[in-house]
Amino acid sequence: MKTSVGIEALALALPRRTLHLEDLARARGVDPAKYVAGLGVREMAITDPGEDTVALAATAARRLLSTQAIDPASIGMLAVGTETGIDHSKPVASFVQGLLGLPRQMRIYDVQHACYGGTAALMAAAEWIASGVAGGRSAIVICSDIARYGVQTAGEPTQGAGAVALLVSQRPELLALDLGVNPLRGLPRLARAGRGAGDRPAGRSRPSQRAAGAYRLPRAVLQDGEEGPRPASPL
Repeated sequence: MKTSVGIEALALALPRRTLHLEDLARARGVDPAKYVAGLGVREMAITDPGEDTVALAATAARRLLSTQAIDPASIGMLAVGTETGIDHSKPVASFVQGLLGLPRQMRIYDVQHACYGGTAALMAAAEWIASGVAGGRSAIVICSDIARYGVQTAGEPTQGAGAVALLVSQRPELLALDLGVNPLRGLPRLARAGRGAGDRPAGRSRPSQRAAGAYRLPRAVLQDGEEGPRPASPL
């Protein structure tokens, strides 16, 4: 019999401050309809000083635990989908685990895959439960991001911030997932390494010479006489 797995409950965390896009449009000398009607957005969330991806993620998860009266011992996985982490080594999930006092014996990790990261984390958690490895435990999946673009750029009105925490279990009261359906093709390079966390430039960045497919393979792994892929030319 196929196991039913999905989202049992969820909780949100949003910054307190917002900027009306009509005000931003007037400040930029743009017709407000271009932002409000064109993007379908009325307000942009603005984080407070010190309010980062971890703070948003932890707030959403704490609200989920408290509103649903969840026993932390019943959680066996914590996965965070984000592309604006605060540390190149320690995942956001590890910070959240410590802040909320979640069990030490659990799976914790981040998924960074542009806009697909949260969905990838959700599907991984659902398949972990469906496999039986979870042993009846549930998972918490958090999507948390802070998008920032340059001033007076095309991406400026699309900025925002927020987090959602999902309780994934065998009681999918909100949404049951169709496991095994998970198509995705490759993504373009969206942000250059070396920028500060959360400082994502508008649009696609100029590809580096080491972009995907531009690496030359070590000769040790090539067939005799075979040439590896040549580095891409600078644009």
